[in-house]
Amino acid sequence: MINVLSYLEKRALEMPGKVAVKDDHQSCTYAELMKRAKAIGTEVAAHTEVRTSVVVFMEKSVIALASFLGITYAGCFYTLLDPDFPKERLEQILDILAPKMILTTPDYREKLDGLAYDGVVWDVNTVTDA
Repeated sequence: MINVLSYLEKRALEMPGKVAVKDDHQSCTYAELMKRAKAIGTEVAAHTEVRTSVVVFMEKSVIALASFLGITYAGCFYTLLDPDFPKERLEQILDILAPKMILTTPDYREKLDGLAYDGVVWDVNTVTDA
């Protein structure tokens, strides 16, 4: 059985320059996606333990997908939180998940700073220049 990380690595070797994913603002090849995911996974692994919750606080995008894969590389599980949810709902979800880490971008940092969360917050854009 092949898992999503094996699939990504296989495609990155077979067709590194082929576009793997794109959104309204950017696109990413298989090689770039793997590089970003591994870099994100390294950072997540440095701040969490295997099988812990990590929140991705951003809209669906190329970098959100790279974050999902990176979190998977770190052996953790992810939950995408839509920044447009009401504050009370976001705090309720964070309370239930009790994530060790939240991945976000500067676009959503102000809203995240207004929530009751005192764990690690990391800007994934620090590794997006694959």
